[in-house]
Amino acid sequence: MRLAPGHRPGHLRGVQIREIHKGERPEMRAVIEAAFDRAREAELIDRLYADGLVLCTLVAVEDGRIIGQATLSRMARPSNWACLAPLSVRPEAQGRGIGDRLAKAAATSEHAEAVVVLGDPGFYTRHGFLPAPRGLTSPYPVTHTLVAGRAAAVALDYPAAFG
Repeated sequence: MRLAPGHRPGHLRGVQIREIHKGERPEMRAVIEAAFDRAREAELIDRLYADGLVLCTLVAVEDGRIIGQATLSRMARPSNWACLAPLSVRPEAQGRGIGDRLAKAAATSEHAEAVVVLGDPGFYTRHGFLPAPRGLTSPYPVTHTLVAGRAAAVALDYPAAFG
């Protein structure tokens, strides 16, 4: 896993954050469906993988079982930026800081110059994301668009899978 210098995912309360291993996508997909209680977000990830746009999927593993995940995919524009979507944790594992650790690991990823997320500013600003800079435009609400890394006033264009 390529993370920013000084960031070490390690273990906390028996949970390891690492990149997904070959063959773990079905288990990761089950985590997404359980977290959102629907398949739409898992289908998004399937499309991003099919289009070759996934830069990395981070998983939270406890006792050999995936309990959380965060997927980074390549933005259509700027092409050197990544999008974090979705971040999900199994309902029975929520409230333990697993989402916090996944968000921090995604924010410090070196897979892209910047990582953008559409989400709750109260959550993501605690983990290295900042509100969208003035002049950034997006097809989604800029009030809930946050950026980690080298932010700039750009026009965001998400992959077609988000359509």
